[in-house]
Amino acid sequence: MNILLINWEGINAMQGESQFLFSHLQKMFDCELLTLERCINSLDMKFNPQVRYKYSLIDKALMIKEYMETREELTGTLDAIISDDLCLSFANLKTPIISIADTPYFPIWNSLVSNGKTGKQELYEFGIIRRELQKQQYMKSKHIISINRFMKNYVKDACGKTAEIISPGVDMDFFFKKDNLEETLELKAKYGIPPFQDVGIAVTDFSIDTNWEMLAKIIRDNPKIFWIIGLIGGGGYKIKSPNAKIFTGINEELLRDLYWCSDFYIDTVPIRGSNLFSFQAMSCDLPIVTMPCGYFAENELTYEREYNDESGIVPTDCGIIVIKNDLNAFNLAIRDALLSKKGELYDLRPRDSIDQRCLDYDTFAAKYRATIDSVIKGEEYVDLEMQYMQQ
Repeated sequence: MNILLINWEGINAMQGESQFLFSHLQKMFDCELLTLERCINSLDMKFNPQVRYKYSLIDKALMIKEYMETREELTGTLDAIISDDLCLSFANLKTPIISIADTPYFPIWNSLVSNGKTGKQELYEFGIIRRELQKQQYMKSKHIISINRFMKNYVKDACGKTAEIISPGVDMDFFFKKDNLEETLELKAKYGIPPFQDVGIAVTDFSIDTNWEMLAKIIRDNPKIFWIIGLIGGGGYKIKSPNAKIFTGINEELLRDLYWCSDFYIDTVPIRGSNLFSFQAMSCDLPIVTMPCGYFAENELTYEREYNDESGIVPTDCGIIVIKNDLNAFNLAIRDALLSKKGELYDLRPRDSIDQRCLDYDTFAAKYRATIDSVIKGEEYVDLEMQYMQQ
């Protein structure tokens, strides 16, 4: 297969969930990964990708358009391009485009505006412009892959097209449960983590949409828990709390070590697309504390039916769902997750849940290979689930 991957950043850049996804795709198809920086260098342009102003995203998409149209004219068409769903919004190409829908920009923006968290500069780019660019790329795409049902519905609302669900998969042979206490204590000593203290871990950044203010409140309110912050994107951040430590330079090896040092994983983001870090933690058999976002938003109606007004939390097979964006609800969820980890409350089985939900890497790889092969052959996608629902 002659395939090209396109993403804003390279796999060694911020190491967010998108970078991890594209790194796995690059290994899977043994193909080139094109980034914005590569396009800029090839076009001999000077551009600061860190500049944030109202229309900078459009400039970036136009640069990729110019590069890709020139490249296709000079070298011919490829079998397929697999792209982030913003990169090719303006490009007019003969090569079939497969777009990956992984971030619900408009609902995130809408939530931020409702909570008064965003100013005029962010209004255009983060919500309105990004959704419009996504819509344009979806309409150009031969096929759209959504990472979960929430994103499938987002694509449908944005452009009326049907996306195929392929959730990011976790390598369960790499992210496994460590039962050896001596090895765990050695890891804790290596990373400066207290040996006999409850440990929570979050993998996040300090951007406007991550609800990091809630995480800060939780850390302050739980001084007996030691907190690991896996910081995406790095930066010179320092944390004042004596019961927390920031780790940068995130990669899968470091994350696995940090999961092994922890007792539960926490995600305070109210609206997101990807839950890959939660899946990795689950594969290491960590119970998760999360809001009903991304993959976990699929069962939102079920959560609402089971929702207890007094607690604001719902136990599942893999952890505790926090319905309210409320400090007390998070504290209750953390308490229940820790008790369950010790076998004193719920029978949580996070690692088994990865298998049962088919969130493993082998399933992910098999679905991707079959889908790409189908697109290259020119076969039309048939949504069997939709057909069944219409019967």
